Amino acid sequence: MSTTVTNTVKAFLEPEFAAIIEERVYSMGQWDSEDFDDKNTLNDWVTYICMYATESAKMGRRDDPAEIYAKLIKVANLALSAAERVRNDRVSPRHYDANGTPITGNLST
Repeated sequence: MSTTVTNTVKAFLEPEFAAIIEERVYSMGQWDSEDFDDKNTLNDWVTYICMYATESAKMGRRDDPAEIYAKLIKVANLALSAAERVRNDRVSPRHYDANGTPITGNLST
C-alpha cells in the first residue's frame, strides 16, 4: 500500500484510533487488565466481542449514534486485546484444548 493511501487511512480513522486507545486505558484500569485478561480463554474473548457487537445492533438503537459508536469502540478494543493475547501466547486454555495448554506459537518477533 502506498504511503499516501496509508496516511489518508490513518488520518481518516484517527478519531477511532484515539477512542480505542482511551477505551483500552479505561478497561485496563477497570479490570486490572493483566491479571484478569490472562484468565480469559479465546471463547471468553469472542463472547465479550459478540455481546457488545449485538448490543450495538439492537433494534431502536439508530436513535442513539453515540451509544452505537461507544459499543463498537468496545468491540474494537476487545478484538485488539484478544489479538494481542494470541500474539503473545497469553490466552488461557479451554478445558477441551489439547493437554490444557495455551495457544502455541508466539507471534512476537
